[in-house]
Amino acid sequence: MKNPILEKLYTQEELQNKVGEYITKYEQFQKKKDYRSLASRCYDIGRLFELLEDKEKSNYYYEKIVDEWNAHPEKIPHHICVSALEALERPEEAFKIVLTHARSWDLRGLASFYEELGRIKEARLLYAGMATCSFTLSNAYSFWRPHYLQEAADLREKAQHFEIVQIYSQEAIKAWGEVKNNVKKSIHPIEEAWLYEEIGYIYEKASSLEKARNYYERAKSRYEEAYIEDPASVFTHQIDGDWDYYLGFFAKQIPDFRLIFFRSDGPEENDYRRIKYRILNLEEQMKEKK
Repeated sequence: MKNPILEKLYTQEELQNKVGEYITKYEQFQKKKDYRSLASRCYDIGRLFELLEDKEKSNYYYEKIVDEWNAHPEKIPHHICVSALEALERPEEAFKIVLTHARSWDLRGLASFYEELGRIKEARLLYAGMATCSFTLSNAYSFWRPHYLQEAADLREKAQHFEIVQIYSQEAIKAWGEVKNNVKKSIHPIEEAWLYEEIGYIYEKASSLEKARNYYERAKSRYEEAYIEDPASVFTHQIDGDWDYYLGFFAKQIPDFRLIFFRSDGPEENDYRRIKYRILNLEEQMKEKK
């Protein structure tokens, strides 16, 4: 792993153990001809070998997904095949599949493909349009206003509208100042953890790194409280709470999200890994500023 942050997130032993565990599951799905689960597990194994810097083996499992999809396109979600082709650095092939299933693909995904294909103008137009949508949403929901303002800032950054980015980021901080005193005191620790993680990111993007670290540490503390004191309730909040909203934000904020989020690991392991990644990344930024 060339990324020093990823090196601190995983040990070689942990990755090797996961590979063994996932390959066992993969073989079980193969025997059952459960192609959907097989493809999902293949993608997990490919990512693990990426983290182990074994390109030959990671490519082998990504290729397996493409082969299985070509043989059984009706049994394997197209998005898994698209992800495999992206990992294989074959964006043209991936984009053809995306266009074939355009109605089920979000605009941000399309914009990222335009970027990969060097069609920067189209990508920036899409990012600018999405930024306008996020800004509009920020005026519709008071609690989510800081979140959508920061999303709009990130999209403006993608669109290269740098003069607007900091304006939106500062507005997001201001909006959080208006919201935080109205947050219900009875909010569950896991919900509070997601919220503080999101606010930490808002301060990070506004270059208020000490405040960002403070919120990330508070989020980490709430994760520990939630999973130690009432893990069963965490699962309930994952299903019935705001997790899907936060996942939508988090997945777009972290460049390495593809290599740190594994559904098979469960929410606890993913939450701890993600907040650790954010703190380590922030520490690297703070070192660079010294």
